[in-house]
Amino acid sequence: MLARALRPALGRALAIGVSALLFAGFHLSVVRFVPTMLLGAVLASITLACDSVWPAMLAHLLNNAIALAIDGGALTPIASFVGAHPDQALAASALVSSTGLVIALAPRRAA
Repeated sequence: MLARALRPALGRALAIGVSALLFAGFHLSVVRFVPTMLLGAVLASITLACDSVWPAMLAHLLNNAIALAIDGGALTPIASFVGAHPDQALAASALVSSTGLVIALAPRRAA
C-alpha cells in the first residue's frame, strides 16, 4: 500500500525502493535485512503491477508458509539442501527475485 501511495510523488522505482527499505526495517532483523528488503521490493512490484495489494498479500503468505514448513521439518529435503549448499541457495533465490523485479519494473507496452 505504501508503494502505491508513494508512486505519484516519487515514481515507480523509488516508491518500490522506499517501501522495500521500510518493509525490511519493520521486520527488525539485521541478519535478514537484505533478503527481507528484496522480498519487500518484489511485493511492492507485484502490488504496483497488479494495482492491487491482494496478490502481494498472497505472495507474502506463501513465503511465510514455506519458511514455516521448512523450519517445522515438513520440507526436510529443501532444508537439507539449503543447509548443505547455502551459497547456491542464496544465488538461486537472488536470481529468481532479480528476475521478478526486472519483469515487474519493465516498461509496459500497450496491447
